[in-house]
Amino acid sequence: MRNLLAIISCCLLLATCQNEAEQPVPYFEGEINYSIILSESDAGVTQEELEQMIGTEMTAYFAEDKYVLTYNTSGQMGKTKIYHFLDKGIGYVELENSPAITQFRLDEASGRLLDFQVNGPTKEILGDSCTSITLSFESNPGTPDYTTTQHTYYYTPKYRLNSEKYSEYERDYLNRYMAEAQAVWLRQEVVNYPLYNAIIQATKIEAKALPAELFEFDQSKTIVE
Repeated sequence: MRNLLAIISCCLLLATCQNEAEQPVPYFEGEINYSIILSESDAGVTQEELEQMIGTEMTAYFAEDKYVLTYNTSGQMGKTKIYHFLDKGIGYVELENSPAITQFRLDEASGRLLDFQVNGPTKEILGDSCTSITLSFESNPGTPDYTTTQHTYYYTPKYRLNSEKYSEYERDYLNRYMAEAQAVWLRQEVVNYPLYNAIIQATKIEAKALPAELFEFDQSKTIVE
């Protein structure tokens, strides 16, 4: 009888361990602070101008179906917030001192995809070994506004996102990145030729529940497309 009870207890313990092992990592919700390092471009834009337009710091707030990026941009328009509502397929750019908010679609592709490559574990960020993905695309071929853009994202599955929410996110081909990574990027290397180069890297990560007001923009402003 004792042997039978021991066998039953052992089986129950194994089943519990197996169920725990099969539980997926929960989706990340919280705040991530990033530093931004910018390099001068071949288009005659100075370092000071780049820092005014893009900023030197970014704070990101991620929830399962939306996220907001805030930049410490300066100059006449003040700070910048970019809202992304994944279920609606719509984003908004809010400049602190502007009376208008610009609306854009998330499902509009940014030119033509040139390359997509998974690079494997390549860098340690905040104590985590990160895999990287590089993708590149071109915009406005054959025009004076022609640019090529390359993004290299570094990520770890520790900060998991719901990739299905990003399936229609064609802008910057983020859907392609998310389908493979299924996680928040902790570092992003951007080469936007001939405009600028940037390295955006996480400096602090805090998992926490986010209040709804973080995802609300100023309703008194005019929305333009």
